[in-house]
Amino acid sequence: MPTGQKLPDNAIVIEAAGKTLLPGLSDVHGHPFVANWGRHFASFLEGAGDGVQFVLPYDLQMFLQVACGITRLEILAGCADALWLREAIRAGTLIGPRLSVGSPLIDGNPPVHAQSMSYMVGDREGGVRAGNEIADRGFDFAKPYTRLPADGFDGLMDACAQRGLRVMGHVPVAVGVEGAIRRGQLGIAHAAELFLKCEEPERSDRKRRDRIIRLMADTGVWLQATVCVIRRMEWIDTGGPYAPPDMDYLNPVLAAFWAEAGPVVSARRAQAMSMFTNSYASTCEWTNAARAAGVRILTGTDFMNPYVVEGFSLHEELDRLVRDCGFDPHDALFGSTRLGADYHDEAAIEGTVSVGARSDLLLLNSDPLSDIRATRDIDAVIVGRHLLRADGIAEGLRRVREAYTRMPVVEPE
Repeated sequence: MPTGQKLPDNAIVIEAAGKTLLPGLSDVHGHPFVANWGRHFASFLEGAGDGVQFVLPYDLQMFLQVACGITRLEILAGCADALWLREAIRAGTLIGPRLSVGSPLIDGNPPVHAQSMSYMVGDREGGVRAGNEIADRGFDFAKPYTRLPADGFDGLMDACAQRGLRVMGHVPVAVGVEGAIRRGQLGIAHAAELFLKCEEPERSDRKRRDRIIRLMADTGVWLQATVCVIRRMEWIDTGGPYAPPDMDYLNPVLAAFWAEAGPVVSARRAQAMSMFTNSYASTCEWTNAARAAGVRILTGTDFMNPYVVEGFSLHEELDRLVRDCGFDPHDALFGSTRLGADYHDEAAIEGTVSVGARSDLLLLNSDPLSDIRATRDIDAVIVGRHLLRADGIAEGLRRVREAYTRMPVVEPE
């Protein structure tokens, strides 16, 4: 409302003196624990049934995002339930962040992950069919994955270009980073994708790193750093002391599945895998170099992976970008607000505090430019016409904890 006009009688006045107002944050890499994920994890857990009893109600899942100041969420590896969430929020029947939903994993045969969350493509024609089916079903973008063959990737890229779909995801091994960029892949879902599948000495080759980063900057490729999840994966595979934060809000099924003394982590460590050795330091180095070269870096967490907690881990991601990747607080916040809007072609109406922009806003009790950890100190979140205050956040978080305590106790088989 313009300054000087009389407030409506029913107006809610928020006292913001001494506080910091900024656009809502974005997490451009998430995996909400919807029903298909419950069924997937139930197959690994003794006495878990069909897994639906471990799915936090969808309204509480979306609440967790908003309670953490997230007003934009991008779902990678989408499904029918994710599409329903997107439409329910758009229709106003569910309150949550604005959603964009990517396709299931477009992978080779056999896929890396379960068939229930993958399209298996064997050739160019299969890639074209996958791209067209993704568009027909209403997904917002395609997510290529690790084992997708090169001709399948070409077919997918052609179909997506024809149907107007962007492509954001992993880099297929058969295509390679530079090949994927030159072929038109718009975004890369992890900084670690740039080096993780390479062997030494290629993995540590500075000339290769600088060449790829220059190519990304010149072609306008978007990059998700996802430093938190790489830190988790390095710890799981290599051990060492580690105390993940925010564990009170981790789904207990995921906590049981990834328990340090459990069979999954023990089996991974017994394999003596070297892929994730020093991967966190390398991720930070690549991310810092990419930022310095002008690559546009988005904030994503990859939550639902080991000990990455939906909502909360975005604050840790911002902190680690500043602490370990050479960002200043403005860089990190810009990536989570203005660049997040630009990536979704909505820079004119989102990602700023300005007249005419959407009222997706975050009010903090202190200044994150002085200390990035202030993003956790939330006074209020506004999503469209909905206002969530600190007391409502506390009550909602209590409901989440209670829902988790009511879930059956399970152990990995």
